[in-house]
Amino acid sequence: MSINENEKKELMKIFDEIASSYAYSRGRPWNIVFEILADSPKNIVDVGCGPGQNTLLILKKSLAEVFCVDFSGEMLKIARKRFIRNNVYLKAHLILADIEFLPFRENSFERALYIATIHHLPSHESRLNSLREVFRILKPKGKALITAWALLQPRFFKVLLKNALLKIINPSRCLGDTYVPWRRKGKVLKRFYHLFLPHELRKLCGEAGFKILKSGSYKVKAKVFPENYYVIGLKQ
Repeated sequence: MSINENEKKELMKIFDEIASSYAYSRGRPWNIVFEILADSPKNIVDVGCGPGQNTLLILKKSLAEVFCVDFSGEMLKIARKRFIRNNVYLKAHLILADIEFLPFRENSFERALYIATIHHLPSHESRLNSLREVFRILKPKGKALITAWALLQPRFFKVLLKNALLKIINPSRCLGDTYVPWRRKGKVLKRFYHLFLPHELRKLCGEAGFKILKSGSYKVKAKVFPENYYVIGLKQ
């Protein structure tokens, strides 16, 4: 088994374990989702949907059917409960899958969400593979909203400094690779993150075939340094 596969399997176990506490802290959707709801798309895929907070917003605010993909069965269970509780379950389809191998035909969806997920993939190759999969399943003129955590925020300055020094010794080391802890019931669970530099996400989306319509930073709670970068990409 490759290092990438081991990383993903370990991450899946962690997200299954923390699903309930994670969902509690991720109850609010991101308003940036409205960026791709113009023209009333009929179907949307939410790649790495987690507990479904962004899908729930779409189901409430549009007539679109949403296909929710995640590799954590526990996250999908929580999403299902949310959809049932809000009486939107009939428009949601829950799929357990690896986001590098999406189980859909080419040209299937008008829109794609890929929010706060790509940074968990353990290599440049795996991140590019996942974006190519999103590109593949979009219809021509389909749009994708892709976001990733930013490296340039105060809580990660030590990570940047440490990795910059290690890169002198090992030039192949990535500046943004780190582990972010999640504390639960006295345990510390470390999740892999590749934190992105400002133009890195744009470049990666371009490599995957997307035409960049819009890009920038997105603040969830921050006042100065944004926690996220985003790209809206078009499949031409």
